[in-house]
Amino acid sequence: MNDDERAKELAAIEAKIPILKRRIQANPKDVEAHFELGMAYAFKGCLDEAIQEFADAAYLAPETPLAKEASFKVEMLRSLKHLKESPGST
Repeated sequence: MNDDERAKELAAIEAKIPILKRRIQANPKDVEAHFELGMAYAFKGCLDEAIQEFADAAYLAPETPLAKEASFKVEMLRSLKHLKESPGST
């Protein structure tokens, strides 16, 4: 993905975040909205927010394939966050 494509994708994600937040506000148990918001935050590099949204998705529907994927993403992002916070990382 080149810089122009990434900028367009980021703009689309920025526009989608408030929509997803309103969906969650209207229905806090909307698992797909939590998952999609987690994806948006992860793309932006907002790891704490992404982890929280994926954790919410996993909690709300623990026996679903989406929950399993969300749980995997929580662990992956926690590892990434740990690596970024480690001394000597760039």
